Amino acid sequence: MIPKRWIEAYLRFLLRNRLAVAVVVAVMTVFFAAELRYIKVVPQFLDFYPGPSQVRLFGHEYTWRKGHPYINIYNTFRRMFGSANILTVILEVKHGDVYNPTTLQKLDVITKRIVETKGVVPYQVLSIAHP
Repeated sequence: MIPKRWIEAYLRFLLRNRLAVAVVVAVMTVFFAAELRYIKVVPQFLDFYPGPSQVRLFGHEYTWRKGHPYINIYNTFRRMFGSANILTVILEVKHGDVYNPTTLQKLDVITKRIVETKGVVPYQVLSIAHP
């Protein structure tokens, strides 16, 4: 705990020198406001995930932590599909094309089940059977 007399001395100093303190605070504010133009905020959420840790010593790279297996799977899917939060369903027809009533009904059922799944945003579902 800070002694009460120190706090009182600090407050007396601020009140006696209020003009100088105001000028110093204003100069600091202007300086930091001018430096704001150099700040660049780029959220890279993958940096928050615990991945493998590697150290390079004398030209050799050593891995001292492999990372969590779920994160490794996530990164593998991300490299393949652009994001691990994307589901790709392929409906393949043995004869002809997909534009027949039977195949379109199957595709409609699959699309409706995906849209009704918990956690799916229906506006992000792309399908020829979905508006």
